[in-house]
Amino acid sequence: MQGGNDIWKRIWNQKYNMPETVEGRLRAKEIPKGSSIWELASQNRDTVKDHVFWEIHEGSKARFWEEGWQQRDKITRLQNLQEVRKKAKEAGLEYVRDYWKEGENSDTWREWKRPVEWHENISQEVENVYIKEMELRRIKIRPGRDILRWGKSTKGMYTVKEVYYLATKQEREVGAIDWRVIWEGKWWPKVTIFAWLVSKERILTWDKI
Repeated sequence: MQGGNDIWKRIWNQKYNMPETVEGRLRAKEIPKGSSIWELASQNRDTVKDHVFWEIHEGSKARFWEEGWQQRDKITRLQNLQEVRKKAKEAGLEYVRDYWKEGENSDTWREWKRPVEWHENISQEVENVYIKEMELRRIKIRPGRDILRWGKSTKGMYTVKEVYYLATKQEREVGAIDWRVIWEGKWWPKVTIFAWLVSKERILTWDKI
C-alpha cells in the first residue's frame, strides 16, 4: 500500500492538494475535479476503500466502526449494533485501541471491553451480537504501528490481478450467452475471437483501461 515516489504521483498530490498519507486520501470526504485520467482514477477510490483493511498493532490508526480491520469488513454492516455505535461515539471511543482493556490483557491476546461499560441499557441480545463479532477479531499483543493492507488474500498484499478482477466484475456469471452462436458461426476467426472477448468484457475500451 505504500507505493513508490513516481513523478506522476507527486504531480497529482501537488495539483489536487491531496493528503500526504494513504489513509488521509481514503478518508477525504471530497475529491477535487480534474483531468479525464484523474476522474477515471478517482472512480476506483470506492473499490480501494472497500478492499483495504488495517492490520492492528497498537490500535491507534484504525477507526473501530468505519473501517475494515483484521481482514474483516466494517462493523457498521451489523445493523443491530447501531445504538451501541452511537453510545460509543458519545463516549469518545473512536479507534480500535479505545475498545480494549489496558493492563488487563493475557500474555498473548488483547481483551475487549464489554459494551455495558459505555452503554448502560444495552440488551443481552445486542451484547451477544457484539461479543460474537469481537471473538472473530482477536488481536495479538505486538508492538508497532497499525498497517494498512489490501484485499482478502492471506498475505494482504496488493495485486493487479485482484484489482482487474474487481474492476471488470468477472465474478458475474454470463449464463445468458449461447456460446454456439459465437464459436459455431461461419465468421472470420478474428471476428469470432473479438465477439468472444466482448462477451467476457476483456476488450480494453477506455472504461476498462
